[in-house]
Amino acid sequence: MNAPPQDPRLKAVSLAGRWQRLVQSHLPLRGGPCACLLGVGNIAVADFEQDLMDFLHARYNGGGKMDRHFVRAGRNQDAAGSLAGLLQSIAQDPQPDADADRLLEGLESSLRSLESSH
Repeated sequence: MNAPPQDPRLKAVSLAGRWQRLVQSHLPLRGGPCACLLGVGNIAVADFEQDLMDFLHARYNGGGKMDRHFVRAGRNQDAAGSLAGLLQSIAQDPQPDADADRLLEGLESSLRSLESSH
């Protein structure tokens, strides 16, 4: 049997917590690099967050369907925005739609991949 679909607002809150744990676990010990995927080369967490935001925007904002959430997250011509802000916007949406759910599914897949490297 399949579990009933999770409310996108609750999923957004859960993913925000997972992202925060990943960011915190990436902090290098003793000034050395983290051994995870984010520690390869000179990729900082902030850079990875911006890459992830760019990916989510390109993949899940076709036709501007998610513009309101990306704008609330601080995305504009000069900045990719904040993943925490994006998730907060979705979590506070009175009626999140299927587009938000697809974005969250894609983000969950990305976070699962990162978690497996820690």
